[in-house]
Amino acid sequence: MEFTTFGISQNYLSYVDSGISGGGSTGSVYGFQSWHAALMYKVTGTVSYCTFAVSDADALVTSEESRISNNQNPEVAGDSYLHVGEQIGNIMMVYDWCRAQTTSSQRSR
Repeated sequence: MEFTTFGISQNYLSYVDSGISGGGSTGSVYGFQSWHAALMYKVTGTVSYCTFAVSDADALVTSEESRISNNQNPEVAGDSYLHVGEQIGNIMMVYDWCRAQTTSSQRSR
């Protein structure tokens, strides 16, 4: 397996880049989450990864807010909130690793 100078496999880097070009968390790359791009930012320092991660996570939050304001259960609820950790964890890792790229409005929601 070939590794980059940052210790990240080329396969993982390709996976993240495909996830970004494939539409993010709701796109065509199976299992891709916003935090994958945030991790690449932490490893490489490439701000565009964080910019994407914040935008992608914000779209998820906005979608949930819209469902709630329309008296619908948020997607994160599933049927019992049993699997809430994966989705909330995704957003919180982006918040933690890319906080500098978030707006004060995003941080206060």
